[in-house]
Amino acid sequence: MPKSKCNGRTLLLAFALLARAWSRHQEALFPLDGRNFTWAMRAYPRMMLFFYAPWCGHSRGVEPEVKKAAELLQGNVAFAKIDASLEVEVAEEFGLSAYPGLFLVQKGGFEEFGGRRAGAAIVDWVRSKVGPALEVVNRTDQLQEAFERRGVHSAVVASGSTGLQEILTRIAEKNRDWGRFYFLKDTDANQVSVLRGLSEFVDAPFEVDIDRQALEPDILSFIQAEKLPVLGEISEENFYHYETSGAEALLWVIFANNTGLPCWADQCRQQAQEHQKSLRSIATEFPQIKVRTKCVVEKVLG
Repeated sequence: MPKSKCNGRTLLLAFALLARAWSRHQEALFPLDGRNFTWAMRAYPRMMLFFYAPWCGHSRGVEPEVKKAAELLQGNVAFAKIDASLEVEVAEEFGLSAYPGLFLVQKGGFEEFGGRRAGAAIVDWVRSKVGPALEVVNRTDQLQEAFERRGVHSAVVASGSTGLQEILTRIAEKNRDWGRFYFLKDTDANQVSVLRGLSEFVDAPFEVDIDRQALEPDILSFIQAEKLPVLGEISEENFYHYETSGAEALLWVIFANNTGLPCWADQCRQQAQEHQKSLRSIATEFPQIKVRTKCVVEKVLG
């Protein structure tokens, strides 16, 4: 009788099949503990871990939002919850410093989610981390469609040579949370721009010469300096960019309807478009503030 043999490939296949079978029957946000944690880490290539404590009010408040995100991403990213008050060693492994905590695990590493604890914001952040960092399109109409999907996020737009595409890919991989990154192929001139706020384009103020040694750090500095608009919509998806921008002041503009109540989101955007010239001029009235004043439109949902 031949000896039974089990190699790494067979084990990987077994893990994949077990994970797929389990995912058909489990909840979108399923529990993990010390007994099944190691197995889950091997079985799922991408997993969002929600560390909580049952007695923590913040944990109880955030869990429904995590569950919303889990349901929206089910089948693409696994979501699991861990009682960190019991699984202390696992929590320490991730450097958990406060309840609750959210960590994305993939490619043998992990990254903590630092944005607003809302379902839409979690989904948006996870999607920015697990998909291609740079979206490559072949036609300008495809690029326009991509712009319409960007939501409130700024976008880095480049076109030109393969060399520039390689540079932007490296930048995008390391800075996914800055916004969206797009590259238009089959164009002659090398160009880099930032699309931000209410369809405001800012072109790189230097020659995009592939042979120039300092090109990559120059592009990186340009994006970092220009990614936040003078006038832009603020929402749960991009609020943390403003929180961490280091700006000394933020000017909030809240649009109202003729009854004095906050208007619907689409009405807010329309009014912002109509008044953007005067709103932009406000930002220039504060020269004593070193960091550019941000004039933002609050997204009010009815």
